[in-house]
Amino acid sequence: ISMAVRLFTNGVDLFAPPETVCYHKWKRNPLREKQGANSDNGGDASIDANGPTRGREASLNVVRMQLRGMGRGLGTERTVKQFEESLGVDFEKLELLKGCENVGLEDKAFVSSSQR
Repeated sequence: ISMAVRLFTNGVDLFAPPETVCYHKWKRNPLREKQGANSDNGGDASIDANGPTRGREASLNVVRMQLRGMGRGLGTERTVKQFEESLGVDFEKLELLKGCENVGLEDKAFVSSSQR
């Protein structure tokens, strides 16, 4: 969601095709693997006996700030409020709004199994 709100506020239109059109190979950061192997929780650096690690909590706080319209990477082409409206969500109330399942588009904008 962080990348999507940053792209949207910088004027980029996002699309999700019905089928995979490309992919990229992905490999975990070796430094992160090493940190996980040295932890006391069986090798998972994201789990802590006291809850989420400070790094994860800090990351979530960055996203929360972005969804409130503050924080790094947000553009000036469009607002976070416009992002909310285009998705049909209310980040403050943590609600999905009526009609959000099609993000305001008509049914004909989507590919159905009968059109394939």
